[in-house]
Amino acid sequence: MDNFGKVVDFFTERLSQLVESNLIDVAERKGRSLQLDIDVRKTDWSALIEESKTNPDTFRDLKLHCGEAINRGEKLDPLLEVWLSNLLKELIDEPPKKKGARKISFGRDYFLWLLIDTASKKFNFTVSRNQEGKKTSICDALSIAINKINRDTEKSNRIKPTSFNELRQLYHRSNKIFTNSFQLSQKSSVE
Repeated sequence: MDNFGKVVDFFTERLSQLVESNLIDVAERKGRSLQLDIDVRKTDWSALIEESKTNPDTFRDLKLHCGEAINRGEKLDPLLEVWLSNLLKELIDEPPKKKGARKISFGRDYFLWLLIDTASKKFNFTVSRNQEGKKTSICDALSIAINKINRDTEKSNRIKPTSFNELRQLYHRSNKIFTNSFQLSQKSSVE
């Protein structure tokens, strides 16, 4: 087997493990909940619940906050308890989603960025290529592996993105985010 085939196999094995253990979804939810900017001591729940009727981001944030609070065993504010109960009884409709680019999802992006970064060092391949170049970059291999995994996976659990271009963009965007975050945490631990 050639080296590129080994890279595809490496990705296929790792991605299979992530899909089987549902780790990407767990990381995605955790990543979104970490992005929440809700201070329970200062939040005007009434105003936030009212805003959630028309703002899909606020609606999602409230759901995530409730889920995280319940997972941690925290008591919800009485207004949130009523809101959540009404949501579960389907008395509340989710507001229409906004058009435009999706919000960055750090959970999934982190796993894919880490896989790309690890494989490029382990197998000594370039992360990407120019559009006309030979399709033997790390992002090409990951694209092949994702498409292979997705063929045997339920639609709701499929891994995205799947194309070379989307993976290349994800890597470069995430590389800036995660490298800067790592450098900042290193600086603060030294000071």
